[in-house]
Amino acid sequence: MVVEYTSVSDKDFKPINCIACGHDTLACCNHKIIDRQDLGTPTVHRIQQHEKVLWKCKSCGTRFSIINPKIDFDSSFTSDVKIYVFKRVLENGDSTTRVAADLKTLHNVDVDVSTLLDWIQKKKEQDMNAKPGTNARSPRTKEATVICLDGTFKAVTPKKNDPGSEKDEPSCLHLTRLKDGRLAAYWESGSEKKKRSRS
Repeated sequence: MVVEYTSVSDKDFKPINCIACGHDTLACCNHKIIDRQDLGTPTVHRIQQHEKVLWKCKSCGTRFSIINPKIDFDSSFTSDVKIYVFKRVLENGDSTTRVAADLKTLHNVDVDVSTLLDWIQKKKEQDMNAKPGTNARSPRTKEATVICLDGTFKAVTPKKNDPGSEKDEPSCLHLTRLKDGRLAAYWESGSEKKKRSRS
């Protein structure tokens, strides 16, 4: 396995003035390296190393850090990983379980499904708050409706005495939209299919 590193430093975005007194004599008093997982390949593990700097004002002694525009603040993953997740889940309707598995096997990014769900929820809230107000000429964006069905399905042999069992026809999972707009999923047995076909 090859590991590739890229570097991003807060020193490239040195603040001009102190946030407390406005003085322009600042110095780097401390720094630490934070590793963030980036999109890789099946054979390349990519890591972004962020040098987080603590600045100190020589005039008043105030210490502060900045928000680096090249990274996501307080995240263990790069923005490319999140964009990948949003593209597949929100736009393509993929399952978060499948996306997490593909990230691990195809891109060497180890992320929990619960983390993906948290990103998606926050993204939806951001999109809701960022909707245009009363501007009639603003393009109307249609929200993506996503349904995720995760599970392992196993073929079973029906019992002899089960009157509802149908050996020749498999059961199908159907989706329908209710009057209130929600999606409902249901199984249709073989006996129900026969009744419907006779009428």
